Amino acid sequence: MNGKALDVARVSTGNFLEMYDFMVFGYYASAIGRTFFPTGREFLSLMLSLATFCAGFLMRPLGAIMLGAHIDHHGRRKGLLLTLGLMAVAPSRLRWCHRTPLLASRPRCWWLRDGRSRASRRV
Repeated sequence: MNGKALDVARVSTGNFLEMYDFMVFGYYASAIGRTFFPTGREFLSLMLSLATFCAGFLMRPLGAIMLGAHIDHHGRRKGLLLTLGLMAVAPSRLRWCHRTPLLASRPRCWWLRDGRSRASRRV
């Protein structure tokens, strides 16, 4: 394989894995909604889970603009390290949001009070 074909294969593989990640999130959206957004109403939990999915999908172009400017100025290596560091923040924050006391020291997400989200109180 020449250099361009290898670059295309790498980019295609990365895009495939990213889309696979979004597909898996969409498939498990109802379970994620029940686990992380326990509102007592299944539809509202699903909508809050899908809103999280939407926010992640909409952040892609914004991140490309912001990180693209950073990478142009500071170089690819520092940009890659920043990206990996930012991606590590989300899984580490799950420790504080999961409802199972064995996995976290806090029983509910910080934005939930009495098992209901702010959105469910307004509805």
